[in-house]
Amino acid sequence: MTNLFLLLASFSIFVGYLIYVYCTVGVLKSVSDSFYRVKQPVFFILTMFLMPIPLMVVGSTPLMFFAGAFICFVGAAPGLIRDDMEERVHVIGATGGIILGTASIWIDLHMWYLSVGMLLFAVYSCSKWNKIHNHTWWLEIVAFMLMIIALFIKRVL
Repeated sequence: MTNLFLLLASFSIFVGYLIYVYCTVGVLKSVSDSFYRVKQPVFFILTMFLMPIPLMVVGSTPLMFFAGAFICFVGAAPGLIRDDMEERVHVIGATGGIILGTASIWIDLHMWYLSVGMLLFAVYSCSKWNKIHNHTWWLEIVAFMLMIIALFIKRVL
């Protein structure tokens, strides 16, 4: 029951933030871009700290722990365009969180098909054939949702 509550909290925080962003400024280039576009950027920082921590607890594996920790780096360094160091920490945090979360789904949760699906989606969305200009937005959302789905199936059901 605790795992269900934690996953629902994580899901609610993230989806609530996405709804806030969508209603305020629409779909952006990336979720991180919302830090500069919404009226309350502190919501981005809170989301990047409060959303991954339940995943770290429910996942309870080193890979999922570090995936969540990397996402917390995004909250600690929200400014993509402020300075070089903050941008590096931000990009490493976002990329590391997605890669480690996807690896945890495959290695720890034995749901390789979700990880392969994520990889195929990432390759396609970043390819020249994709005409969607906000592919990073969708990659971030899909990666997070796959973590939630995999943890729900393996740790709650």
